Amino acid sequence: MVSLGICLRIVAVLLAVWSVDSRLQQRHLSEHGTEGDSDSGDVDSEGPVTSQYFSNGELEGFIKDFASGEKCGKISRWFKIGQSVNGTDLLVLEISNNPGKEEAKPNFHYVGNMHGDEPTGRQLLLKLAEWLCDNYPRNAKAKRIVEGMHLYLLPTMNPDGFDMQKRYNTHRVDLNRNFPDRVISKHMPMEPTGQEEPETLAIMKWVESGFFAASGNLHEGAVVANYPWDARDDGKAGYATSPDDAAFIFLSKVYSYHHREMHKSEEFKDGITNGNDWYPLYGGMQDWEYINGHCLDITLELSENKSPPAHTLYELWLDNKNSLLDMPIAAVFGGLSGFVKDVSGYPLNATISVENIAFTTTSRPTLGDYYRVLAPGVYTVSVHAEGYLRSTAEITVPEPFDEGVVHDFVLRMEGGDSSGASIDPARIGANMNSTSLNYTLLMLLAVVLIWVVFARRRRARGRDV
Repeated sequence: MVSLGICLRIVAVLLAVWSVDSRLQQRHLSEHGTEGDSDSGDVDSEGPVTSQYFSNGELEGFIKDFASGEKCGKISRWFKIGQSVNGTDLLVLEISNNPGKEEAKPNFHYVGNMHGDEPTGRQLLLKLAEWLCDNYPRNAKAKRIVEGMHLYLLPTMNPDGFDMQKRYNTHRVDLNRNFPDRVISKHMPMEPTGQEEPETLAIMKWVESGFFAASGNLHEGAVVANYPWDARDDGKAGYATSPDDAAFIFLSKVYSYHHREMHKSEEFKDGITNGNDWYPLYGGMQDWEYINGHCLDITLELSENKSPPAHTLYELWLDNKNSLLDMPIAAVFGGLSGFVKDVSGYPLNATISVENIAFTTTSRPTLGDYYRVLAPGVYTVSVHAEGYLRSTAEITVPEPFDEGVVHDFVLRMEGGDSSGASIDPARIGANMNSTSLNYTLLMLLAVVLIWVVFARRRRARGRDV
C-alpha cells in the first residue's frame, strides 16, 4: 500500500518540477525575448516631458491620458492615494503588463517632489513611464521591468508646495520631517503621532499596504544617494549603521555607478552617503519606510541646483536614466526571492530572517512570495510561520547586480507526520481506501507533466536556432 506521506511527497516533487521549469522558461524569455523582439531598440528623444515643468493640472492630464492611451494603457493604470491639504489628488501611475492585479511579482516605487521647490522628480518619473512605454517590448530592460514587476510612480507628493514654489506644504510643514521617528518614538513599529500631514498619512497608508521591496525618493540640492539611518540613537554625529547597511550601500552604489556623474563626486566617496554621517534628520521618510514598510528606501539627490532650468531636464534625464531603470532591477531581481508554502502548496505568511541582520521581512500572505534585498555574499536564511517548523538554508547571492537567487521554502507543520502533513486519523483512513486510485492518478499526472516540460523545452530550443 502507498502511504499518504508518499503520495504527498510525489505531489510536492511534481509541483517542484513544474515550478522550476516555469522559472527556466521565464528566464529564457527574459534573456531571449519572444519572437519578433529585439534588445537593440531604445527610443529616446527630447519632448514635452523633458522640456518644461508641468503644472499640477497638466501633470494630472498626462497621467490620465497615458493610462488610457491605446499603447501605454495596456501596461499602466492610475489611482490616487489621497489628497494634499488644498485638495489636489496624489496620483500614482502603475507600470506593469498586469496593472491592478495582485500577482507573485515584486513591487517597487518612486516618489518625486516631496519638497515643493524640488521639482525635477515630477518630470523625470513621467519620462521614465514614457520611456518604458516607448521601448516595451523591444528593449530587454523595459521588458524585464514591465513583465517582471509592478513599478509605481508618484510624481508629486507635495503639489501645493510646487504651486507656491516653496519647500513646505500649505501648512508650512516639511514633509520629510513629518513621519514618526524611530529615535523619538522608541516603539517599533512606529505609530502615528497625530501630527502627520494629509500628504504624509497618504504615503504611510500606501506603503504599509503595498508590499514594496524597495523604493527611491527624488530630491535636489546635491548629487548623491543617501541611505539610512538618518539619525543615531545617541544623537551624536557620525555614521548611523542600520541592520541592512550592506544592502543599502549596494543599492546606493547601483544608482551612483549607473549615473553618468554621481559616482565621480569629490564630496561623497562613490557618490553615496549615510544619512546621519551627512547631517542628522528626524522624522524622515526613508527611515520610516524601512521600519514600518519593510521597504529599503533611498533618498536620491539629483541636482546641485534646487530647481534646474527646464531646458536642462533632458540632460538630467540622460544622467539618471540608467540608474532609474537599474535600481529597481537590482532591488527586486537581485538578492533573494521565492515562495514560502506548506507541503500541500498553500502559501504561508512567514517571517524571513537573515543571520546577523537584526531585521526581518515577510512573505505575502495571499500568495506566499517574498523578496529580500541583499548585497552579494553568503547568508544563512531562516523562515518560520506560526504552527510550522523553521526551515533554514545557506544562500549565495552572486556579484552581478541584476542576478539574484530564487529559493522556495516548504514548511512542515509542527506535530505532523514525516511528510509535514498534520495527522488526521479520519482523513488518513479515507485516503487509505482510495490509495490505489490516487497512485494511478499521480502516475498519470507525472507522465503528463514530464511530457509538457519536454515539449516546452523543445519549443524554447527551437526559438534559439
